[in-house]
Amino acid sequence: MEDDSNTGSGGGGLFERLTTLTTLVRAGRAFRKENTGRAGLLIGSVLVGRRSSRLGYLLQLADTVNQVRKRLR
Repeated sequence: MEDDSNTGSGGGGLFERLTTLTTLVRAGRAFRKENTGRAGLLIGSVLVGRRSSRLGYLLQLADTVNQVRKRLR
């Protein structure tokens, strides 16, 4: 049976794969709404996150903070 809890491998665990999938869905929705800057940031966070998960999460956090800031205006 495959162990999905390993975070050191290149494929990542189940959590990393789900995060990648949801981020790509968010990027697709942003692209459909013609928000290409946000879509590019999200796709970039997925690509960077494959090498350094902390940096990928940091980019996603920056996007989330930006979205919250826009809604609070």
